[in-house]
Order: sequence, then structure tokens, then C-alpha cells
Amino acid sequence: TMPAFSTVHTLMARHGLLPGTSPGIPATGRFEHDAPNRLWQMDFKGHFPFGGGRCHPLTLLDDHSRFSLCLVHCNDERRETVQQQLVSVFERYGLPDRMTMDNGSPWGDTTGTWTAL
Repeated sequence: TMPAFSTVHTLMARHGLLPGTSPGIPATGRFEHDAPNRLWQMDFKGHFPFGGGRCHPLTLLDDHSRFSLCLVHCNDERRETVQQQLVSVFERYGLPDRMTMDNGSPWGDTTGTWTAL
């Protein structure tokens, strides 16, 4: 079996065999909370044409286990659409201690709309 490209790349970088890398400098480690449900990460993964409209894939991931709590096709990125998906996930898995998302659309809202959920 052949190793994955990412495995070969990581090993070569670790040993300074790629341009701009030095041997012995460890790559930045992955951060991870110490238990499930401490932190969930939520993001839209772009959008693309789908069935005469657009698909906006919404993802929700548990930071500790990397378990995918939600990967769902959304027709838009509106608050109501996200709220409906979150309610479904909360009913199934409970509430996390915290959630994180980037500052992109729609999360960059400074009105406090998302904390009202």
C-alpha cells in the first residue's frame, strides 16, 4: 500500500527535505479540548450550484472527538435555516459548553443575533 500524500509531505517537511523547512522543527500541533462537548466548531463550507439553486453545506464538529455532529445541505445561510439545524442537533446530542465559528458570513454579525439562539 502507498502512504497518503499528506503523510509523505509531513515526513519530508519534518526532516527538512522541502523548500523552506528545517529539520527538527515540529509542525504546529492540532489543538483539542480534553473531553467531548466542550467545544463545537460550526462552519459553512462555501456554496455551489445544485438542482437549480445553491447548496450551502453546513458542518458542525466536536473539537475533542472530531465527530461530525452535522453535515447538511442548506438552501441558504440565513439565521432561521441555521437555527432549525442547530435545534435538531441540540435535541439529538445536547448542548456544548461553547461553540466557535470564523468571522465569515454569516458569523461575522456583531448585533448579537447568534447569541439569541
